[in-house]
Amino acid sequence: MGFKVGDIIKGKNKRYMFTNKSIKKAKVLIANENYMEIEIIEHCWEFLEGERYIVRNSTKYFELIEEKEFTKSDLQDEDIVTLRNGVKYRKSGNTIQTSCAIISLENFTENLKDSTNSNEDTDIIKVERPTRYETVYERVEEDKKEILDETEREYLKAVIKPFKKRVKFIRKTESNMLFEKELLLIQLNDDDLILPYFEKEMMYKGMELSKKYTLEELGL
Repeated sequence: MGFKVGDIIKGKNKRYMFTNKSIKKAKVLIANENYMEIEIIEHCWEFLEGERYIVRNSTKYFELIEEKEFTKSDLQDEDIVTLRNGVKYRKSGNTIQTSCAIISLENFTENLKDSTNSNEDTDIIKVERPTRYETVYERVEEDKKEILDETEREYLKAVIKPFKKRVKFIRKTESNMLFEKELLLIQLNDDDLILPYFEKEMMYKGMELSKKYTLEELGL
């Protein structure tokens, strides 16, 4: 996995409009093997600071600034901790427990080392966080086809943020000047906004040509 919760990162790619090298500093809030949620701390465009985005968890797109060290304060109830000697305990309150033993967390330093003796075998070397809920029932509903994919939706959300209340509709249309090119036109109450051209049928494939979409229809 590229990054973990608490890491401070910066952008280094040019692929996306906002979650790119314009990000000077961001904090990882949620992370798994493929994706992560980040909160922008510092951006070239100040109006994006404080915004959150779901992005690829990859060193191809982001660079580590400051790694978050896991400490005793990060432990949560139900976490499974493993000592260097291989014994596993479950965290509960201010203790870690097995069916036959209870150890106070006060016996450990903030960096998870046993402070009661010099035996490294009782240091905590691994912390696992169990999945809290398992799906045992889910109603089968007819799939609702999404018009925009995740990247397209997040991009448009950021684009229209400063004037969202003025947007009447968004329409995909063919270019009158460039062959095999399309573009998005955002109709405002008192103006139009035209986004950059893109190759025909390469982006916004879920949008019908020339159809006027409301923000609600697009999930914006």
